[in-house]
Amino acid sequence: MAPARVSQQLMKDQQQLSQQLTIITFYFSSSLFIRGHFQLPPNTKDDVAFRVIRNPDVFEFWRDYIGQKILYARGDRFLEALKFRFGNWLNDATRRHFFMCLDEFRTGGVSPSTLERFVGEVSLKQSLERFLASASRTVHHHVDRRLPLLIWIDDRPENNAEEVGFAVESGVHVHQFTSTALVKAWIEDNEDFLRENDSADKIRFISDTARFENSDHLDAQDNSYLNLTAGENIARYLRGHLYQAPLLIYCGAGIVHTHYVKSYEATGSTCRSAIARAYITALSKRTVKDEFWKGFDVTTIEP
Repeated sequence: MAPARVSQQLMKDQQQLSQQLTIITFYFSSSLFIRGHFQLPPNTKDDVAFRVIRNPDVFEFWRDYIGQKILYARGDRFLEALKFRFGNWLNDATRRHFFMCLDEFRTGGVSPSTLERFVGEVSLKQSLERFLASASRTVHHHVDRRLPLLIWIDDRPENNAEEVGFAVESGVHVHQFTSTALVKAWIEDNEDFLRENDSADKIRFISDTARFENSDHLDAQDNSYLNLTAGENIARYLRGHLYQAPLLIYCGAGIVHTHYVKSYEATGSTCRSAIARAYITALSKRTVKDEFWKGFDVTTIEP
């Protein structure tokens, strides 16, 4: 994979996260300053959240269902607004997945600019229809790739040499990635293939829960940092983009910090090699409905 492609993904993630954090910081700082010094004129208050919104549908949705004085909508408020706006057309799971897609880095909410960036120039409903259609898209041309496929994300791949060897011996093809940026770039480049084969008997993921990653370039060791939420970042990315393939968080002492798996469909965590191997075996046998690996800190394989 071209380094430029990975750098582009890193820049995209950094810009998105920086923008959301800037908005949050600005919101709270402005609120405290204004509250302690003076009151804004009513018209200025009402207009402040909309100065950057150009899409009329996003403008109306935010004004009517969230509030024209709100610069940053917390998750529960945003989900409730979607429910009021679209009713039963969007079920609870879809609303939650859409929010995960918008709040990929789990800042806890959504800004008007984040929503507008996702919607683009179409209406909010059209963008949601596009979001739903992406999960059910069928590719009809031949895809020359080998299945079953295990996608493994870990900054220390040598730690998994035995399990990877076991997978290969079991007839499973393994793609290994050492960073979140690498695997996300690969997923985006291979979206058609993944959508077409998005099921437990064809593709599965394994990830560690924390790893060292680089903030700028692949070779920039000085820019490496410990990403303590790497496992949840992958879970949130996959479910937020409506991928259904299973994800197993496989780690050591960090297992105590993997309670988050309970918040995501088809996701589990373990520190046991036997569980990881059984998970791989189920893939090699093209099993669809195995569930023993789901949940927090799985230690046994139920019959």
